Amino acid sequence: MKITGLAAYRVVLDKWKPYTHALEISIPLETTVLRSDTDEGLGGWGETMTPPSYYLPTSPQTAHVGLDLIVSILLGAEPRNHRARMEEIAFAMRGHKPTKSVVDMALWDLGGKARDPFTEWRA
Repeated sequence: MKITGLAAYRVVLDKWKPYTHALEISIPLETTVLRSDTDEGLGGWGETMTPPSYYLPTSPQTAHVGLDLIVSILLGAEPRNHRARMEEIAFAMRGHKPTKSVVDMALWDLGGKARDPFTEWRA
């Protein structure tokens, strides 16, 4: 099995309440959803959300930029060898935890579906 395609989606979650009433900041939360497709027709999904900038010094755009840096590592790679893929990504870039977590989740999803393909829901 080989990864043949990756698609990243930006989802803005603008309907949320601030953590406290003292923080009446209207910064929308954003999440990144990653779909990874394989040559065997399986699809794996991952999702990551960066905290608002007043909580941690990250931004939602970092996941997209990080994916641009590692797309060449993932395309054509064997997704079931999770450890090797994550080590290659760690070697290619430091930090970028949102990027690593969305890929990590998508790889585990693909690995589970490859082991038992009946768990994938089809429309």
